[in-house]
Amino acid sequence: PYALFNVILVSWFVTHSSMLVRNLSQYKTANSKFLYCVEIGVAHLLCLLFWYNGMLTSTLVLAMLVTLPWTLGLLKHVYEHKNIAGDAPQVMHHTSVYNLWFFIVVYVSLVYDWIATVGILYALFSPNLLMIALPLAMIIQCLPHIVSEFVWATNF
Repeated sequence: PYALFNVILVSWFVTHSSMLVRNLSQYKTANSKFLYCVEIGVAHLLCLLFWYNGMLTSTLVLAMLVTLPWTLGLLKHVYEHKNIAGDAPQVMHHTSVYNLWFFIVVYVSLVYDWIATVGILYALFSPNLLMIALPLAMIIQCLPHIVSEFVWATNF
């Protein structure tokens, strides 16, 4: 259960940062931009710390490292945006897709680790495959939108 607890702890920072951007009118904008960037950074640092101490598998860490250009592009866009309160729907959209990506990566890493633990043959003929198939189909439908966001954020 260490890995699950650690993933929940890391995902809390990602979720809370996304909620900060959604509630820009209630907070000061400069503080919200700074807090968003800090919380995403803390999520990445916690993930690396848990992985270094052997409390988290490397699947989630590798996915976070592969998409680091997307993370840095999004953080740059949020932090350097002049009128973030005026463009709130656009910024909320970008941060929400990033949040969706993070939960997809968490789910896929847990599924990959489960398949690696039990073996591919058991996973294919297990009744648990039915619980995995529907979310994976939904993830496949989201992939074009996530790829377009990745391209948008890495267009420096």
